[in-house]
Amino acid sequence: MMFLFLFGVLSFLSVGTNGQNTKDAVGIFNRKYDLYHLTLQLEKMREKLFKDCPAFFSQPESAEKLAQFFGKREVNPASLDMELELARHSLDYIKQEYLKCIEANSQVVTTIKDNCIGNSCRNNGTCIPNEKNYTCRCLPGYSGDRCEKVNKNPCGSILHHSSVRQDNNTGITVPAGWVLCYIDSDDVTYAQTPCRDLLQGVTNYQNFGCWHGCSGSVKGPAYASNDIIEEACEPNIQHTSKMRTWCGGNSHTTFGVCIQMKN
Repeated sequence: MMFLFLFGVLSFLSVGTNGQNTKDAVGIFNRKYDLYHLTLQLEKMREKLFKDCPAFFSQPESAEKLAQFFGKREVNPASLDMELELARHSLDYIKQEYLKCIEANSQVVTTIKDNCIGNSCRNNGTCIPNEKNYTCRCLPGYSGDRCEKVNKNPCGSILHHSSVRQDNNTGITVPAGWVLCYIDSDDVTYAQTPCRDLLQGVTNYQNFGCWHGCSGSVKGPAYASNDIIEEACEPNIQHTSKMRTWCGGNSHTTFGVCIQMKN
């Protein structure tokens, strides 16, 4: 196995580097290795998606999207940067779809008598028929027999609620009794709003903390840098800080707000 891996790496290095100096060759090698590593990650995520969410592959539009993400990738040095960006975007997309599936599968569903005729599930809930009855699998934020009830956002009227409570980089989780919320670069209206004024509509809380981070195409504090969950989930942290434009380049600025609720 190790021999095949080294052979593949040497093959990567041998393509398109003739006549270039050592520095250029090393740079191309590093980018090709990154592409190789990303491709392996994509294949692992595809296997997890197939194992845990087989229904995803039965959707024609999903199958078309997945087809462009897998298989041998171009190793022409002239297109390496574009291929790396596509691979990163592809991996982010697959991770998002996997998380959506896992989150949807974890929703508590209630069985009611009837069948799926007439699109009985509301608010884009999924109708799952069985021999005599059916269940409605509700999207996050909805509940009830037919997903007809809109649950109140624990983060109020401005902040977004993060259902992912474990830091993807460090593994640190949100403490019990705390709610993880955030805004990001898309929320330009609130870029200059002090953190304490972002909690409009949040009730029954006793303290909170705020912290900046940077994230890519997968949004939310759990996927951002700078240890947002660890730093924000403490009392009296940066209550007057503002989001502003904290991150540069193509990164999103994520402003995490961790709220401690009253018992």
